[in-house]
Amino acid sequence: MTLPIYLGTANFGAPYGLTNSKKVSPDDVNQMLHWSQHQIKYLDLSFDYEGATKAVGSIGSSFEISTKLKFSDFQNVSDLKSILTTELELMSLNKAHLVLIRSQPVYSNTDKAKWEDLLELRRDGIIQRVGFSVYEPKDIVKIKKTFSSVEYFQVPTSVADRRFHTFLSQETDYLWEYKFLVRSIFLQGLITMSELEIPSQLAAIIPWRRNLLSQEGTSNRDLFQISISFIKSLPWVSGVVVGANNLLQLKEIIEEFNINDNSTYQWMNRLEILPSYIIDPRQWTVPK
Repeated sequence: MTLPIYLGTANFGAPYGLTNSKKVSPDDVNQMLHWSQHQIKYLDLSFDYEGATKAVGSIGSSFEISTKLKFSDFQNVSDLKSILTTELELMSLNKAHLVLIRSQPVYSNTDKAKWEDLLELRRDGIIQRVGFSVYEPKDIVKIKKTFSSVEYFQVPTSVADRRFHTFLSQETDYLWEYKFLVRSIFLQGLITMSELEIPSQLAAIIPWRRNLLSQEGTSNRDLFQISISFIKSLPWVSGVVVGANNLLQLKEIIEEFNINDNSTYQWMNRLEILPSYIIDPRQWTVPK
């Protein structure tokens, strides 16, 4: 089965990732969006992705939208409805496929009330599905204890960052209750970029990448192909967010996802577990 693809838009209005020191040009954005209308069903947006909504609206959207926001972005249900419908109208849409709240360390009673506001808009049909965008497995545990009616989690996962795969392999009850979308499958380019371009602060990943390429299960594959093949091997993944700097890159990604692949990656446990300062971009001291 081909995984549902969500086209990431973080780089549509601002630089994003190690391999993209400037924002994607309007021409490249338009080319990717026009091509994607016939290839990709979903877009991954966020209230803080500057320029992405305008770019999508300019072509007349035929996509279903997943968007992210923080509890601090709205005050009550009327405020949430107003800002969400304004965003949707800019894209000629009347509902959001999925709205995700960005996780935070602590949740107040006000946050719990705002979650109920989100559920009210789901009942009204303005939002179809709700969930959280999280960074660590412990975030899921806390959210499960705090909020009801959560449907989706968006999580960072890659061949280099297998924390959620390990967690969900052990805590299988979560798989019955929630659906999981994965993002950052190339770790913002760190997994696939040229060794010469890797910042010195993150150079510890270089021997890890070489070790990965030396494994028997990766013969005749490069880091780009391994990254996608690994994600396709994960049985708990319900969809994948992918980003690209231009149409050629995007086509290559989609083509690779469409290749039949029965790889299992059971040997991955032989690889070193990378430290958090490598796999968590929030800890990087280089431009993200």
